[in-house]
Amino acid sequence: MREKLLELFPVNPKDNTTIINGRLFHTKIDEMGNPIIIDSAADCFGKLLDCFKEYESEHGKFVYIHKDFKSKLFETFMKNSSTKDGMGQFFTPLKVVQEMVRMVDIYEGMSICGPACGVGKFLLKAASRIPNSVYFENGVLKYAVQIEGFEKRMEDNNDDLTTILAKANILIYYSDLFKNNCDSAQKIQTLADQLLNRVITSHHTTLGTLGTLIPENMT
Repeated sequence: MREKLLELFPVNPKDNTTIINGRLFHTKIDEMGNPIIIDSAADCFGKLLDCFKEYESEHGKFVYIHKDFKSKLFETFMKNSSTKDGMGQFFTPLKVVQEMVRMVDIYEGMSICGPACGVGKFLLKAASRIPNSVYFENGVLKYAVQIEGFEKRMEDNNDDLTTILAKANILIYYSDLFKNNCDSAQKIQTLADQLLNRVITSHHTTLGTLGTLIPENMT
């Protein structure tokens, strides 16, 4: 599974992130050949998949899950993270995000930046106000609304978890786009590179995004 995910969703060379981190899905094998889960997050992920499987066996295919539910699920994992407090991160409640985005005029052709984007809720809620905000045209990925988010890695050992979850959030919000273009690995890779990796970037320097500002031409 891990090898296939890394093939379809290549690592961004700028910050070395994709939709999974360096620990997820890693296991050890015991002397009997059975996998040993060595990461509590991976164990929790496995139990969650078991719950979905049990639901499907009783109620049918569990396919169309509301994106806000999925986003809330990711946020819950982050709130329970032992590293979150040290990262100095605070996640805006979804209802607050919705009301703040509702007060802003979102129109086709505009550019939206999240300088401390977290898991990308503000950007994604804003972009979702425009139908088909990202689409393929003659094999080229196009944007009705340009969104770009930046996040700073606060500690050396947190593995850019927030950025990884932000990319997973984008995958959730644009799941139909991925689903409708899953007939080839190349299309998925294009979406991963030009949507996930382009929209969200983490910075590892002390200044973060401030270190890459380009002064305006004053002449």
